[in-house]
Amino acid sequence: MLFQLQGTDVHLLGSYHFGRGTVSLPPTAARAIAEAKLIAWESSEAAAGPAFKAAFRRGASLAACLDDKLLARVHSVAEDVGADVEDVDRADPWLAALLLFIPLALNAGYSVEEGVDAAVRKIARDARVKDYFLEMPSDGLDAFARAPLEEQVAGLRLLVESPAHQLERIDRIASAWRTADLAGIESALDQALSEMPVTYDNLIHGRNLQWLPKIRVLLAKRKKVVVCVGALHLVGRFGLPSLLEQDGIKVTFVPD
Repeated sequence: MLFQLQGTDVHLLGSYHFGRGTVSLPPTAARAIAEAKLIAWESSEAAAGPAFKAAFRRGASLAACLDDKLLARVHSVAEDVGADVEDVDRADPWLAALLLFIPLALNAGYSVEEGVDAAVRKIARDARVKDYFLEMPSDGLDAFARAPLEEQVAGLRLLVESPAHQLERIDRIASAWRTADLAGIESALDQALSEMPVTYDNLIHGRNLQWLPKIRVLLAKRKKVVVCVGALHLVGRFGLPSLLEQDGIKVTFVPD
């Protein structure tokens, strides 16, 4: 899932962070990565852990946000997936959902090692391509935290009442990515927006707008650059290709 900013050596590469099964990058994408001077990532993987720990809000109490039935279900899922129940109880609903989703995905056989990011990192590391970051890890977490409490609770409820639904979204995106099915990826985004509109508007549209100035800086460097971000950031009217074209920068899809 590769795009090129016309008249430049800058590419946009769609990714998915968690995967299940071997990832094979198309030759066009692998070549663009190996020849790049910079890989622009969403944020630093090394800084993600500290940002996650810092996301616990002093005085937060999950019990204060949920009814007894939902809280009991959250505790049951936490125990089933091996999450720390005490951590879950002192988290806001959005953070509790992440604390449950990560082990849920890992237990189901998904891993970051089988995501697209890992495959890109291997090629970039072998070619000694330098890293560049579009944001701090806390920026992505803030996109969840700024959603209304009612939507945070609704998202947590959806996760614990239908965990398979969330995992199916990963599979849908991965399947569409493998066949460069942009419509399929946009459909997955539309579904996410229908379920959690503010959260996903923050995550996708809001962050895309924040990244645009940095992408313009990369364009000005006139170097070979690959911007590697989640595939959902590259589709729809608020996707990076559309936003860049609104700025007068022609973006073309690069076939495999």
